[in-house]
Amino acid sequence: MEILDNLMRSLFPRQYCIWGRRRTEKVNRRKMEATGHLSVEARRELKHGLECDLWEWDDWLRQIDDERLVAKAARMDLDLDDIPLPPQEPNERPSHYMMGSFGNRLLADETRKALKAKMREKAPAYRKERREMWELILKAVPFVTGLIGTAIGLVATIKK
Repeated sequence: MEILDNLMRSLFPRQYCIWGRRRTEKVNRRKMEATGHLSVEARRELKHGLECDLWEWDDWLRQIDDERLVAKAARMDLDLDDIPLPPQEPNERPSHYMMGSFGNRLLADETRKALKAKMREKAPAYRKERREMWELILKAVPFVTGLIGTAIGLVATIKK
């Protein structure tokens, strides 16, 4: 089982996070059902600890989604430098990223919103570029196939 977990974590990290969060929710539910003998304060502390486990999964999932968002923006020729920096605390260094509760590097909410808005704005032009590129490739395939057929015909003629 550990081998499968490691494989899923390395190949499909987002799906691994989703499955891990679901597993943690089930375990937490069972633990909370078994806390009938505990005091109200002890149950509250346990519930808070179990919620922290879920927040850790959520932060990790958000980090993966942010990385994918920035990578997609880079494919669309958008850079984080094109977006104004979000307001920061006076003693903090200006950045588009913030540290999550568990040490994850997350995009600031304002940056994420601005990046998504720029991506929506540029999406039609990006789709048009991609469509034109695929049309060019599809037009080149018959040409290359014809050249290969011609070369084979010439080689066959020369050998006779």
